[in-house]
Order: sequence, then structure tokens, then C-alpha cells
Amino acid sequence: MRLYTFCNYYLSSIQQGIQSAHVVHELFNKYGMGDIQYHNHFLQLHDWSRNHKTMVVLNGGNCETLDELMTFVGSDNNTFPWQYFNEDGQSLNGALTCVGIVLPERIYEASAAARQRGSKWKKGRDEILYTLEVPDNTNTTMAYVCNTFGPFTEWEKELVERLGTFGLAR
Repeated sequence: MRLYTFCNYYLSSIQQGIQSAHVVHELFNKYGMGDIQYHNHFLQLHDWSRNHKTMVVLNGGNCETLDELMTFVGSDNNTFPWQYFNEDGQSLNGALTCVGIVLPERIYEASAAARQRGSKWKKGRDEILYTLEVPDNTNTTMAYVCNTFGPFTEWEKELVERLGTFGLAR
């Protein structure tokens, strides 16, 4: 598991790291209070914080991009813990500075694989779930698929694709 944060690119590197830390606090404020509706989210967050601890800070673009991302991850289709952080009015006039989401390995590994040449999405028989087929790197003709990631919901498929569009924060 990893925590991915998407930070406003107008902030300096150190500020992006600080905003990511704020998101961590907000995640625990949101999910750590024992609310039964968030039990699965709490378990994922707790697993990340105890066993993984890896954070990846990404360039999240400007406020408009972050707002759009927040709407996407705030969807009812999202099954992963997520949160955002707004600076206070005195500091940045309440600007949204960071959005974060805790993701399992299958999502970020699929995102890395999706960027490989020849990778393609296939709809399942039920027309609801998707798999990502990745060419076998040992096959020079790339005539068949060796690795298959999935199944993914439509929302997870979009998340996998979006994750690959953000670069590391600088």
C-alpha cells in the first residue's frame, strides 16, 4: 500500500511535503474515529500506517485540477481512504493544496503496467469489470499477453489511467 498525494504545483517542494503531512492528519481525523461506515477505510489506512508507510508526492496541477481530482476520488464508487487539505484563510485564502488517497499495490502496479507499450484494457464477460493485459517483456514479437491485472471496476480503471498522468512533485 502507498499513500499518493497530489499537491498544488505552485507550492515549493517543502510546502508540498508539509501539505502531504496535513493530508495524513486529515485521513486519521476522518477515518480514525471508529465510525462504522468507514470501518473498511480505517482498516486500509491502519494497514498502510503500520506496515507500509510509503508516500508518493505528485504534482497535482493547479486548483482547478485538484478540485476535479477531489470530485473524482470523492465518488461513491471509491473504496479507498482519501482526504484533502485546504489552507486556512490567512495563509492561502482557503486554497485547496493537496488531495491524498491510500492505494493497494494492484492499483499502482497496474498504473505502471498500463504505461507500457502494447498494454490494453479488456471488458469482462459481465461488461462491468475490466482487466489490463500487459505484453510479456520477454517476447520480442509481443504477440501474446503474459501478465493480466484485474479485475477492476470502471472507477478503478479510470483511477489506474489517471494515476499515470501525474509526475513526481518537484
